[in-house]
This record gives sequence, C-alpha cells and structure tokens, in this order.
Amino acid sequence: MKVSLFVKSVSFAAVIFAALFLAGCATAKSKSGKMSQRCCASCSCEMSKESKCCATMASCSKMSSCAMKQTSQDFSIVKGKVWQLAQVRDSSGSITFDSSKLDKTIFGDIYTLEFKDGLAFGKAAPNRYTGPFELGKGDGISFKHAASTMMLGINTPQGLSETEYFKLLEKVTRWNFEGNQLSLYTSEGNVLVFQEFDYR
Repeated sequence: MKVSLFVKSVSFAAVIFAALFLAGCATAKSKSGKMSQRCCASCSCEMSKESKCCATMASCSKMSSCAMKQTSQDFSIVKGKVWQLAQVRDSSGSITFDSSKLDKTIFGDIYTLEFKDGLAFGKAAPNRYTGPFELGKGDGISFKHAASTMMLGINTPQGLSETEYFKLLEKVTRWNFEGNQLSLYTSEGNVLVFQEFDYR
C-alpha cells in the first residue's frame, strides 16, 4: 500500500513539473517573440535607442529580414509633397548632418526631394537635380544617377556637401514613412531623414 501511494505521489509530481516546464517555455517563447518583433520594428524604422537591441542579438540581418515581411506601405503617401532633408545619421546612429544648425537665410531651401512619374527631383546645394528612381519589393527603392545644373556653390552646408548628398541617394535601398517623416536607408547603414518642406 505504501509503495503504491509513493508511486502515485511521484507520478503526480512528475505531471505537475512537466506542466510547469511547458508553461515556462511558452512564456519564454512569448517574451522572445515580443523582443524580436520590437527589434524588427526598430531595425526597419527610423534608428532609435531600441536599435541597440538588434545589435546585441546574434544577427540584425535576421531582424531586417523579419521587417521586410511586414506589410508594405503605399508609396503614394509621400508623393505630391516636397520633402527636405532634416538629418543624416551614420551606421552607429550618430548625426552627421543636422539642418536645424544651418543658417536658414543661406541654406533654407536646400536638399529637397519630390517624386513624380518615376522621377526624383529637387534642389541640392545649390544645384537643382532630377533622376529616375525605382520601387522594389516591399519597402525597396533605388535612385539612379541624377542630372543637375552646374552652378558653383559659394557656401557648403556643414556636415554634407552636394556631392556627398548625391552619393548617399545612389546608395539608398529602402524607405519608411513614420511620424510624418520619410526615412531613406542606404546599403552602408546611413539614414536620411526628410520632413515635409515648410515654404513659410
């Protein structure tokens, strides 16, 4: 009788342990999933402090591929508007160009961007430019070499020359629109952040 009760007790304890173990695994998997989703979002969207989460994980490339599977945005949301470059960030997230620090009386209307009929065009610093662009799968986008006027600029914007601006555009591979900002991401990890241009 004692042996039978002991066996039953052991069996019951084993069932309880197994149930608790499976519940723990499910909880861990759920938390891991939430972390992956958050990291995917931060990798696909504008760079933020959360992007460090991706960097500490084994492969941010996997996070990026996860982001690519998200529902694609409609590019028409950025068409018909004039965008102006507000910031450029390097692969570490450091700001290398900040338009808010420029003299608006000199550089108030530089680095603008518009999209129409397969063309991307605007004003650089100081030349006007135009060139073809193509949308790819998901959030993919690419800019071809742009033709521009040949004016000689007297002043160069701090942190970003016209030549550097054109080179960055040609390296862009994807786009994202969030919080009224258009972000363009290059193959080298740079992010060009545009805001809708205020003519006033």
